[in-house]
Amino acid sequence: MPDREYQFHPERRWRVDFAWPEFWLLVEVEGITPAGGRHQRVAGFEADAEKYGEAQRLGWTVLRLSPTQVRTGAGVRLITDLLRRLAWQRQP
Repeated sequence: MPDREYQFHPERRWRVDFAWPEFWLLVEVEGITPAGGRHQRVAGFEADAEKYGEAQRLGWTVLRLSPTQVRTGAGVRLITDLLRRLAWQRQP
């Protein structure tokens, strides 16, 4: 099971929706709405790009999912496949 609202950065207070720390995997479900939201505005997009870039710089794999991917189960399939690959890579 993933950790929820996981704070991945040692100095910043950034959080992600789900994390599997033992596999260095972070998952964000993007809040895309027809009316627009923080993540869809320029400042929000820039802040998210900084957060995701810093996570990758620290060695995390970052997977971003849309609400549709979550609803249809496609997101779960992506996460499952990615966890399998990351587990295989960790084999001695």
